[in-house]
Amino acid sequence: MEITPKNRLPYIMPQQAQKHVTHNEAIRMLDALIQISVAAIVDDPASISPEEGDCVLIGSSPLGEFEGKTDYLASFVDGAWMLHQPVIGWLAYRQDLGKIIAFTDAGWIIASGVPEEIQNLDLLGVNATADSINRLSINSPASLFNHEGQGHQVKVNKSSELDTASLLFQTGFSGRAEMGIAGSDNFSIKVAADDGTWRDAVSVNRQDGKVEFPSGFSSVPLHGRPGDVSGFDQIYIDAINGDDANDGYSLSEPIKSFGRLQTQLTVGRKLEIRLLSDIVADEVVDLSYSLPHLYIRGRTSNDSGGQNRTITVADATNHTTHSGGFIFQAFASIFLNRVDVELATSRSYAFFDFVSSMGFLRTRNMNLTRTGTGDCCLFGNPDSYVPNSHFSLNVSSAAKGFVAEGVGATDNPNDDWRYPSNLSVY
Repeated sequence: MEITPKNRLPYIMPQQAQKHVTHNEAIRMLDALIQISVAAIVDDPASISPEEGDCVLIGSSPLGEFEGKTDYLASFVDGAWMLHQPVIGWLAYRQDLGKIIAFTDAGWIIASGVPEEIQNLDLLGVNATADSINRLSINSPASLFNHEGQGHQVKVNKSSELDTASLLFQTGFSGRAEMGIAGSDNFSIKVAADDGTWRDAVSVNRQDGKVEFPSGFSSVPLHGRPGDVSGFDQIYIDAINGDDANDGYSLSEPIKSFGRLQTQLTVGRKLEIRLLSDIVADEVVDLSYSLPHLYIRGRTSNDSGGQNRTITVADATNHTTHSGGFIFQAFASIFLNRVDVELATSRSYAFFDFVSSMGFLRTRNMNLTRTGTGDCCLFGNPDSYVPNSHFSLNVSSAAKGFVAEGVGATDNPNDDWRYPSNLSVY
């Protein structure tokens, strides 16, 4: 045998003359066949202008001296094309595509990125090691599941009702929260401390959609206080003698600030605030979807009768751009009686901010003043609808134009569809 069986490299034979010729031919072949890199696929290499050492593949319609040599590797050596018949399993780099190609019984094909070759994989690890339980494992700062023109769903399917289909959140591979349908077909949210004990936080019945809170609430109840059937709760606030450690439910236990309201109010019930002193409103109190009716009354310190109390609106300490005050979403009705408001903030927005909602505001015996530099108004929002009614409303010259957001000092509020009023000018 005068050539090697795989790549057909010539042997140097016994007593062969000019052995260097055979040796050099083999060296030329090795130079072309080791780390194969081809410029492109061409039908007629003679039609191009190669440089020494360039390689191409013969195309499917070879011409001239290359007829019948489809898929051959052609290397340009010593001013001539040297042809090499490929063997199944050869790999080459195609410079024009920037891809690795392989020679198979079907010819040259792209050796990577073939979709058929990533179907039905047993395991897949992306920068990670998959195992028999976590058959897909990813170590990454984030994972993106993007749409393809419309929506996108992430589906988690289980075999039977008693099985689990959920999202599990862990710290150090120890479970801390889980949401999904676990052990039943009702949706639930569960949490766990580091002792491994799981507690049901939220459960949603799949039959009727009713929501339960098996572990209860940490602050805001969804029902009135025991024995209170009036549907109208009272909270006492005294900024001088009150204490936010109190519950605020009695004259002897007043709270100190508006901020404490969020943990004491009863969602869905009317609330009356009995204001026993002047107070600074320097917090944003978000009452979104919480109260249908808020009544603030100025009272004497012993709650024996009415007395005007001043709410000074300052910059909010718990918000970077908002003035102190209340935020409402959905419908809320507000009534102020013997409450004066001083706008002392340097910020914008409104003391009663109705965010994309409807509301109603009524005042009685109110003085509105303004000492701040901000554009904060008594009430309103560009996207709200707040009819309002006033009895004995006194607006200082500096506060004119700062009653309803967007209504100027001499404007008729009824010209603005958002604020129909019983007044022609605030």
